[in-house]
Amino acid sequence: MRRPIFLHSGYRSGSTWFWNCFRECPGTHAYYEPFNVKKATMTPETIAGHGPDSWPSGHPQLTRPYSMEYQPLLAPNGGVRRFDPRFALETYFKTDADEGIARYMAMLVEHAQSMDKTPVLGFCCSLGRVQWFRRFCDGWNIVTWRNPRDQWVSTHRQLTEHGISFFEIHYLLVAYLGSLYPELAPFFTGLGPIPSPAEISPDMPMFSHAAGIGDRFRFFLRVFALDTLLSVQHADMVVDLDHLNESAAYRDQITRQIRSESGLTELSFDDCRLPRHAFSDDADYRAILSQEQDFLAAFARTPMAGNFDTSLPFLRSRLARISSEG
Repeated sequence: MRRPIFLHSGYRSGSTWFWNCFRECPGTHAYYEPFNVKKATMTPETIAGHGPDSWPSGHPQLTRPYSMEYQPLLAPNGGVRRFDPRFALETYFKTDADEGIARYMAMLVEHAQSMDKTPVLGFCCSLGRVQWFRRFCDGWNIVTWRNPRDQWVSTHRQLTEHGISFFEIHYLLVAYLGSLYPELAPFFTGLGPIPSPAEISPDMPMFSHAAGIGDRFRFFLRVFALDTLLSVQHADMVVDLDHLNESAAYRDQITRQIRSESGLTELSFDDCRLPRHAFSDDADYRAILSQEQDFLAAFARTPMAGNFDTSLPFLRSRLARISSEG
């Protein structure tokens, strides 16, 4: 049986391009965003109509719709079999046993393996639970890193240029969910009251008032930092997409390493052209980034930091690199 590959990324981070590099390899069966809530209502018609051109995605052109690989797994009345909407966010930080998620993941993996293909599963809602995947099966967990400036600007432009608030709301919801876990709640100190899901909407003051942009960026950064700490700590491999974008030598190294581990001898990242962005002037982003670095410096002196002996130095060094770019 071919060993499954789990790709763990954040929204607006280059994850679709990275996943598609695997999808285009002969011998893979690549599932797009297995935890996306739309899997609950998916039909052959919605699959056919959903691609990079169906919304202002900024994604590269694909040879087929995002979710074509799910079509044989649809239930008669729609929706992917064994998918439960709670998989999307409710279980974002869940690391203990979950029979429902395990049965769903097993179905996806075994379907690909039954065709003698390597299962590749590309997630954008899994960074908080990479540890669960490590326990689930002998798979290979690859976490991608993209700097928070480019991720935030891409996220924020979806709202300001296209009216899509989904991505910014995602970080508020994750912050709320994280605050419910006693072991994670201390990480959200200093942000002020965390709105509940019932309060979070594009009409709330945090979205309607200009001053709310900075507050939303603070929530984004704090969730971004926690996602990095949890995912990198439990990853089998971390791919720095910034470095992949800039360095041919690093690209060569990562390509050789993944080819060797996965057996995907035709995998290529040579078309890596991820856009770089600059902060806009609608909030004091650099000051907020500096404040969050101070928070991490203080966090490093707490007992909780001992759980992140690998990922905390990784995060702090890369945030310092972003700050030094000016």
